[in-house]
Amino acid sequence: MANELNYIGTGSTSGLTLAVDVFNPDGSLLQADIAATEAGSNDVYTSDFPAPQPTGKYMFRYKNTADDSVVAIGEIVWDGVNQEEQATTALNSNIQKLITATFEIVKTMPNTRPGRFNGKIN
Repeated sequence: MANELNYIGTGSTSGLTLAVDVFNPDGSLLQADIAATEAGSNDVYTSDFPAPQPTGKYMFRYKNTADDSVVAIGEIVWDGVNQEEQATTALNSNIQKLITATFEIVKTMPNTRPGRFNGKIN
């Protein structure tokens, strides 16, 4: 894979020279100063995760190389080969569907409204 580490700027960070530091799950530095590439001049920067690495949750920070100021921080869950983003996105989607379905069921119940219980079961 490529471009797993992403930073979407605030609109004022286009044209900067950014680098990424990646930290192991235990907080120790894995790799420093990985070059970040801006996609055109649209304030979106990407970098590659330094694979292969063991499964775990890694942290990263984007910094401005001109003064080492931190512009963003984040984390990536790595399965040993790829980022686990797809699984997380699917899980979040399924959870949202369950919440919506539950809300619709509760709305049909007599003498109840979502978030309130009148103490009676009809």
